[in-house]
Amino acid sequence: MRLSTQDRAFHVIKINICYDLIGPPLPGHVIRSHRMSASPCTSACPVQTVVDLIQGKWTPQILRALLPGMCRFTCLRRQLPGISAKVLSQRLRELEAQGLLLRTVLPCVPPAVEYRLSASGAELANLLGSLYHFGVRHLNQHTRYAA
Repeated sequence: MRLSTQDRAFHVIKINICYDLIGPPLPGHVIRSHRMSASPCTSACPVQTVVDLIQGKWTPQILRALLPGMCRFTCLRRQLPGISAKVLSQRLRELEAQGLLLRTVLPCVPPAVEYRLSASGAELANLLGSLYHFGVRHLNQHTRYAA
């Protein structure tokens, strides 16, 4: 597959962003040339790893809802209007598999499940708070210049 000039420029920018943020690749990590069909910033890129974690639908909202502490499924569902039970259940399983959530099954009838952020999940939720504040500043600045 050949990349267009625009795609090649995007991949070069993406490589530069990774270098600027984290420095050169780790030993044994190869960033491919833009002439190859694979994306130059591979899954070993820490920045791309974080982007992949937060890009899932409802992920930022779920992390924000769990930031104050433990919450049961029904409580989460109330805090996230518009999400179906199926999608919430699926996202919670994915976040647990990624190590961002801890799930506790309570020994009662009917069974109850509580969710809370792991240490990594709390760190990521705080990072999302920083992204939020950056977004607010950026939007305010951009709106000022557009007017």
